[in-house]
Amino acid sequence: MAIDNPLEAAQQQLANEQIARSPLIPYASEIISATTGVKVDKLVDWVNGDRVEKLKYLVDVVIAEVKDSHAKISALKEQSHAHRQLLDQYPGLVLDALKRAEEIRGRDRIGRIGAILVNTLREENPPSADEIEDLVRIATLVNDGDARVLAAIKAGQQSATDAHPIVDGMSIDDVRSACAKLDGLGLVISRDRDRWSLTDETWQRSGFYRMLKKGEDFVRFVETSIARR
Repeated sequence: MAIDNPLEAAQQQLANEQIARSPLIPYASEIISATTGVKVDKLVDWVNGDRVEKLKYLVDVVIAEVKDSHAKISALKEQSHAHRQLLDQYPGLVLDALKRAEEIRGRDRIGRIGAILVNTLREENPPSADEIEDLVRIATLVNDGDARVLAAIKAGQQSATDAHPIVDGMSIDDVRSACAKLDGLGLVISRDRDRWSLTDETWQRSGFYRMLKKGEDFVRFVETSIARR
């Protein structure tokens, strides 16, 4: 049965699921108390406050991203069996995203998770729930610098001398590290690993790295988040 309001369903499911206190807190409390003198109750307060702030920020991002899109999402749901299937599984995706958001330090990553949750619903041919779950997982690992390098690779901003993307404010070593990380996540591929599938002429036009489909999908779904920063 299709779910008429997947966000409301996710909120209800979340309300029914008790969020247990992390079993790590007693051990962390001992270490912090021994080194800094911070009391256990203060650590618990900090952890709980930090958790709530992250979850609230994800909700705020989704609300901002989905603004003026309800009509389009509803129309797609009526027209597309794939959308109805996705919306049936959407509450689980939202819960997974919330749990991942709790563990992330940077708000930039939480912002990209929120953008993925909304922008995938706007697609005429949406990714599967498994693909969205994987994109959310990747979003927890990609920082702002990585995202900017990925966008530069997509834009073809390659250096004539180094054949790496040119990103303002990032050193060439930082860019190289980001490229290697993005390669490992399956978002881009290096010339060394892809030489059997492309001609030298194609590589001269595309640079040392080129986008893979997953990388193109990731940039498309998070570009509204990148644009806000």
